[in-house]
Amino acid sequence: MELYIMDNYDPHIHRTQGIVPIVFRNFYGQDVSLEKLPAGKPKIRESLGFDFNISHADKMMICGVTRHGMIGVDIEKVTNIDVSIASEFLTHEERHFLMRNGNGNVDDFFRLWTLKEAFVKAIGTGITDDLKAIQFDESVLHQASFSLKEWHFRTLMLGNYRVSICTSEPQDELRFIPLAL
Repeated sequence: MELYIMDNYDPHIHRTQGIVPIVFRNFYGQDVSLEKLPAGKPKIRESLGFDFNISHADKMMICGVTRHGMIGVDIEKVTNIDVSIASEFLTHEERHFLMRNGNGNVDDFFRLWTLKEAFVKAIGTGITDDLKAIQFDESVLHQASFSLKEWHFRTLMLGNYRVSICTSEPQDELRFIPLAL
């Protein structure tokens, strides 16, 4: 599994959907075209055995690519926010865990948010799903990687950004590849 990272992303210059064909041409020697699934997730039109997902926040963009199963990625810049907004998408148990230290832990907030968003992006629904229907147990939240049922998760920090990855198949290795366009 590869994670392509662009740290100078500008949505006015780089069309996110235009980045994927460039990645596949330059790194895999494949010309690809994209189409959207009914819920809006982009996919490769050609049957090449790859899945990908993209996310961006501020100036950082990531593109996760796997040859095994489905993938969803999310990236968010960790900033000081009022974590009480979490009530809209966290379960009661998750809110309790998040708020038990007074006004909440910002890193745990972003960890939960990116894990949930990576999951719904992997299954192809995006945040149209009820995020409260997805619950992460406190015991897995501070692990760099873990599995729940048939889904496999990784979460990490890239500078000031929280990144979470969800795949439908176990992934042996995560390679980080800088992307400059």
